[in-house]
Amino acid sequence: MNKLVGIIEALDVRELKEIQKDLAEGNIGRLIKNRLDSIEQTRKDEKVCPTCGTHLTEEDARYILIFGPPDFRKRALFDEIDCLTFFIQKLNVQKEASH
Repeated sequence: MNKLVGIIEALDVRELKEIQKDLAEGNIGRLIKNRLDSIEQTRKDEKVCPTCGTHLTEEDARYILIFGPPDFRKRALFDEIDCLTFFIQKLNVQKEASH
């Protein structure tokens, strides 16, 4: 909110009246909604290697592991074989601990 306060305080009367008009017409709400939708779409397209945290896209992933029960499959993308190996080892440890 501090950032927005600073922006508003820096505006002159004409700019404030234009913003007030846009606010009344719903333009600012639509602008915010469109920006949030754009950010969400970007996040859906961007994946992270669960082992090392490297940001990946489907095209960047060198290895993809599909696992889980048939009715609830999960996909994990990995950038390198060592990350995939480490992930599988951790799954095995969790499986053994639950039995």
